[in-house]
Amino acid sequence: MARKDGAALTAKAGTLAIECSTVSYRHALDLARELRGRGLIYIDSPVTGLPDAAASGNLTLLVAPSPRISNERGHISRRSRATIWHFGAVG
Repeated sequence: MARKDGAALTAKAGTLAIECSTVSYRHALDLARELRGRGLIYIDSPVTGLPDAAASGNLTLLVAPSPRISNERGHISRRSRATIWHFGAVG
């Protein structure tokens, strides 16, 4: 579940909420349901790569997108300089 003092509490509807942590399948599904219920666009996106890869902009994001990801994908890639792989639904 989302933290009681986290950003999702005050984020405006339509805001992208990208989860890049290593979490369980169940947690990803629960968080997606909760944040979508708040009107946020939840994206499950584990990241591969070590700190050196992050520093050089060579991470890979494994993305389980919302329906809007096709429009947001280029923006996320440009902002993070990461390679993005689509991996289907959340979880």
